[in-house]
Amino acid sequence: PKFSICSDAVDGTSQLAKNGTDSMSIIAIANHGCFLETQKFYMNKIAVGRHIAKHLKVTLRDSIETTISNIKKLLNKECIHVCVLNRPRHAELISRLKICGCKLTLIEDCDVMGCLLAALPSNDVDIFTSVGGSTEGVLSCVSIKLLGGYFEGQIVYNKTYEPIDAKIYEMEELVKGECAFCATGILDGHLLSGLVHTHDGIYTESLLIDSDNAKMI
Repeated sequence: PKFSICSDAVDGTSQLAKNGTDSMSIIAIANHGCFLETQKFYMNKIAVGRHIAKHLKVTLRDSIETTISNIKKLLNKECIHVCVLNRPRHAELISRLKICGCKLTLIEDCDVMGCLLAALPSNDVDIFTSVGGSTEGVLSCVSIKLLGGYFEGQIVYNKTYEPIDAKIYEMEELVKGECAFCATGILDGHLLSGLVHTHDGIYTESLLIDSDNAKMI
């Protein structure tokens, strides 16, 4: 059988260059032709975990205020925890989230990790939303799909970050059918430990997700 591979050798290149945090190497696999392909670099994204997705349809078609209000009602709590890429293009989004009373986790890079923070039950992040790389969007969608959460993406222009059209991609349009995901830590971060050099060699920590389970190896 033929397979398609989607990968990001270093998600978080800026962090790696300055010895920061959260850099990961990521790969996903699916049946041939089952990943969305686009020449546009940026994608607007929204992601939630299973605990929200199984009860509520979260969509980029709604305003962020509507989305936060709906999640508040669902979870019966006043303070929703949102993860956002800390970029100038998100200044208005961050301001609106603050007005909504949200707790914010601002990350410098690695939006795949941001999506995983929303999807893995071991974290208290409720939702991830940001404009980031399109490749990272597809990779994030694989992990979210396997974890039972929900992800949407919309392709945007590289400089204005405005949508190129009205099309919003749901999970099965981004990643069709069966798939698998693996992320290996390069630098210590929110989810994974970085590379450890010892006299015995180099040790890594990876997150492997397939249709059966998610496990650290």
